[in-house]
Amino acid sequence: MSDSLKNILVLVVGVVLFGGGYFLLFSPSSFLLENANGPIDAQILFETQQFIAHRQVLEAVSLNTELFSDTRFTLLQSFASPVADQPIGKTSLFDGSQLKAATESN
Repeated sequence: MSDSLKNILVLVVGVVLFGGGYFLLFSPSSFLLENANGPIDAQILFETQQFIAHRQVLEAVSLNTELFSDTRFTLLQSFASPVADQPIGKTSLFDGSQLKAATESN
């Protein structure tokens, strides 16, 4: 293959890839989701309507955040005792001393 033919082939492949990417990126999303299944579309429509109804219910909820700025809340102290870090698992997979100690205590 000659160098000019290789260059033209690379250019054509690049243009085709760029055009395909542009088409997929800017095409409407419904183009990629088209199908011939009516019941699936009806199910999706039903679930979407339920989602919108639930969203409207949640948007109607208002939260009173005055509690968090109240001095009684900001002055709360934690009386929990800290938990000391302890090793997890065995230090060595091939060390049988821990296994022996566990079986002897039973």
